[in-house]
Amino acid sequence: MVFGGDERLGEPLAPSGSEGTSLALDGPAMEALGNTLADVRKDRAARVQAALQLGGVVTALGQRPREADRPKLPVLTLLIGQCRQVFHEDGNPEVRTAAAYVLGHLHREAHAIFKPDDNAKDLATASYRQAHLAANNAAQGVVVYPLK
Repeated sequence: MVFGGDERLGEPLAPSGSEGTSLALDGPAMEALGNTLADVRKDRAARVQAALQLGGVVTALGQRPREADRPKLPVLTLLIGQCRQVFHEDGNPEVRTAAAYVLGHLHREAHAIFKPDDNAKDLATASYRQAHLAANNAAQGVVVYPLK
């Protein structure tokens, strides 16, 4: 079984249309997919299909702009805990592979939340160094201080 970017198995990962997408990206719908993946009473095919759908929904969640009233991190944290438990405790290798697939998507989106903005840091450093020449000289790899 292949889990990957363009190779999709079964049903579409996220419903089309604005109404379907907003429903798929809400916390309870994502939590329900996570619960299906974690439920050992469900058959293997249903759990793997839930993982495929969850991976697509998590990717779509990451592409959604930030909204103050709908934070992404609490849902991601909950799903990471569920998928981590499935990955470590489930005996079925296909379900474990599906959990790893979802964990990859979840970790990528969590990293995007925590990763600092490199461009902003570079711009702030450059403007500070331009305004403070002594600090700029002190920050060089090899500092040569003039003797008086």
